[in-house]
Amino acid sequence: MKHDMVSGVENPGQRVFYEQQWSDINLDDTPNQSGWRSIRPASDFLDFVKKLEQRHISGRALDLGCGNGRHAIVFAKNDFETYGLDFSENAIKLAENNASKNHIDTINFSVGDALNLEYADDFFNVINDDGCLHHIDPTDWQKYVENIFRVTKPDGTLRVKVFSKNSGNMSEASSNNRWQFSASSGYTYFFDETEIRNIFAKHFHITELKEISHDVDGRKKFYSVVMDKS
Repeated sequence: MKHDMVSGVENPGQRVFYEQQWSDINLDDTPNQSGWRSIRPASDFLDFVKKLEQRHISGRALDLGCGNGRHAIVFAKNDFETYGLDFSENAIKLAENNASKNHIDTINFSVGDALNLEYADDFFNVINDDGCLHHIDPTDWQKYVENIFRVTKPDGTLRVKVFSKNSGNMSEASSNNRWQFSASSGYTYFFDETEIRNIFAKHFHITELKEISHDVDGRKKFYSVVMDKS
């Protein structure tokens, strides 16, 4: 497994916050739990992987904002050449440890920047973003999508999951500002459907866009989006 340090983090304040979060975390392995504090993959991600198999999609997969590696491990178990990227060094250490516990030593984990992806053009068949984009400042959305577009193969598939503005953990007191900070959610943007379509319209063709609830906490709402490179 590879462990590289890459400069250029999206937001220095976020780096401090999440490094602390990942250093203090007690990962949950309780059945029927999910979320970034759990090592269990989200059910909608598992559905996505099943659909990839049904479409006979294989090759290289990137888990962007991989956290503790829970989804990267699923990719590896399904025979993808797997890469995991996160801007938190502590998260990557946890991801490497979790992969080792699962007897997987083939995942290419690295510390890096979603806005400066250091991969070759047309490199990935599949990219998964389960909760990275909603931590990126709106002024950087274009840079984010251009980076992903560049490293995705011409027939590649992208999955993105972000918080919805209908989510119960968005502060009503500041509902006019959907870029928010809280101790439980960190730096988070809460999207509406139009924004999502506008972000990806020039680069990807959306094949599925739906609002879903958190596996455990039904108050939390997300948009799950699957798309192909245009």
